[in-house]
Amino acid sequence: MSIVIDLNGLGISESDGHRITNQLRAMWLGAEPPHALRLTPLELAAMERDVGLRAACDTTTGGVSRETQPRQPDGDRLLPFELADPGPLRDQLVGAVLTGEKTATSSLLAQYHDEPLPRVGERFRVIDSTGTDVAVVETTQVRITRLTGVEAQVAIDEGEGFAGAEHWRRAHEEFWTHDPEIFALGIELSDETLVVVEWFRLVS
Repeated sequence: MSIVIDLNGLGISESDGHRITNQLRAMWLGAEPPHALRLTPLELAAMERDVGLRAACDTTTGGVSRETQPRQPDGDRLLPFELADPGPLRDQLVGAVLTGEKTATSSLLAQYHDEPLPRVGERFRVIDSTGTDVAVVETTQVRITRLTGVEAQVAIDEGEGFAGAEHWRRAHEEFWTHDPEIFALGIELSDETLVVVEWFRLVS
């Protein structure tokens, strides 16, 4: 079995296309997703950055679940875990983490074009709106899935009161379309847009 990847219109040479295809096939461990995997240049950059990591195809959602060795922190300091921008929304989300209501968060894969994806076992310091470290969380699972493949359990695990997957999608699309960083990247959301869902547990 092999991965089907649509590289049309991305300005990628045939040799690079074969290289990327082989790398992604290795990531998916030879499992074929339900339909063609279409990647934007930014998504390709993000996935290429992490090739060689062990991955397993989730044949239900077309997602990738990763179990990898965590990155080492910078000196004695853990990497920051920042939810949304400083302000009321961040404070709300941090509060949900502290109460255990929030055990997952989502980002667009393209947002990781210049940084590695989180990895299972990696720990982060949770930052509130004042820049204060308020907790430590540990990544327990990371999944890459299409926007249309995000299931209701993700909406529940994010602990923000979403009524289901459709409510989750509307709220996230509203946030992402008004985020200056995402606007600057020129990302257009569609059913095929790849999303990184990260689950975590509260350590301290």
